[in-house]
Amino acid sequence: MLDPRAMRRCASAIVPFLLAGALACNDTSADANSLVGPVRITAVRSMRGPGSATCAASPTAVVTSEMALTAATAASGPGDVIAIDGTIVLTHEIEVRTGSVTLTCLQPGDGLAMSAAASPDVSALLDIYARNVTVQGLSLDARNTGYAIVAQSIPGGTDRRGVRIIGNDIWCGSAVCVFVIGRGALILKNTLTSASDAPSTSGFHLQGGPDSARVEGNHVRALTPQGTSRFGGIRAVGGRDVVLRDNVITGPWSNGLALTHFQGGVVEGNSVSGAQLNGIYVAYGSNHTISVRGVLVRGNTATAEGSALFVDGACGNVFVANRLSTIGTGPAATFAQNTGANALFGEHRGGVVDNGN
Repeated sequence: MLDPRAMRRCASAIVPFLLAGALACNDTSADANSLVGPVRITAVRSMRGPGSATCAASPTAVVTSEMALTAATAASGPGDVIAIDGTIVLTHEIEVRTGSVTLTCLQPGDGLAMSAAASPDVSALLDIYARNVTVQGLSLDARNTGYAIVAQSIPGGTDRRGVRIIGNDIWCGSAVCVFVIGRGALILKNTLTSASDAPSTSGFHLQGGPDSARVEGNHVRALTPQGTSRFGGIRAVGGRDVVLRDNVITGPWSNGLALTHFQGGVVEGNSVSGAQLNGIYVAYGSNHTISVRGVLVRGNTATAEGSALFVDGACGNVFVANRLSTIGTGPAATFAQNTGANALFGEHRGGVVDNGN
C-alpha cells in the first residue's frame, strides 16, 4: 500500500498540508403487497421481455411462493441457482445454509418483500449462513422488518466469507440495511434506499474483519434522516485492503462514509452529498485509540452540514485530490487531537482544522 513517508518526500513539489501529531501515533492500542421497488410490479411485468443480464438465464429452480422458496433453499446444493418469479411476500426469514448458491430474479423487478403481518421476531428478509452465496438482480423490500440481508457470524457458526450482493434494488428497514461479516465480500452496483421513520443505522455495513472486501458502484440514498453519530451510508469496521470505490451516497445520512479500524485500504472516487454530520468520517469515537492506518483516500467529492472530512484516531493516512466542502458553518476538513502523521493534499472550499496532538 501507500507509504506516507514517500509522499512527504515530495512535499516541496506538491505543497501538501502536513498534519501534526506524530506522538499520538505511537498508541497501538407498508403492507408488502404494495411493494414499491423503483416503480414496482405492474409496470415492470407489463414490460417483461426475454430476460435480463442481471437475472438467471438457466435457473436450477423457479419459485413463486414463500413455501417453495424455503423448500428450494433447504434442498439446494453448491452451484444451484434459484430464481424468484414475481414478488414473494414473506412472513419469516429465508435462510441460506448451502455455500455457492445464487438467489436471483427470473425477470427484472422480481424479488422479496416482508409482510406487515409478520411477527416482530422476524428481523430480516435473507439470512446467509454459508460461504460464497450470491444475491443478484432482486427487488428487496425490507420496510416491514429490520434488515434486508444479513450475513452474520454466530457462536459456532460457519464462515460467511465471499458473499456477493450484485445489482439489487433494496429498500431498507429499521436496522442496518445490509449487514455483512466476513472476508472477501463483493457489493457491486446496487441501489439502496432508506426512508424509515425509525432510522436505519447504516446502509451497507461491513464488520468482523472484512479483509479484501469491495464495495463499488452503488447508489446509497436516504430520503429522510438516517444513521447515528458513528454510522452512515456505508460503514466499514476493521479489515485490511478494503476497497470503497465509485459509490454515490446522497441525502441526510448521519455520515456518508464511516470508517474505523481500517488498515491499508483504498477509498476512491466516491461522491457524498447531503450528510447531516460529516461527509467522510474516519474515526472510532471517544476511546482515544488509533484505529485507522495506511489508508489512501483519493479523488472523492464530499459535502456535508459539518466537515466534509472528519478524522480522529487515525495516523499515517493520505488524503489526496479530494473535493471537500461544507454546506454549514464548519471547516472543510477537521483533524481531531488524537491524529498525526497524516498528509492532506489538495484545494478545499473552507478551512482546515488541525488539532493533531
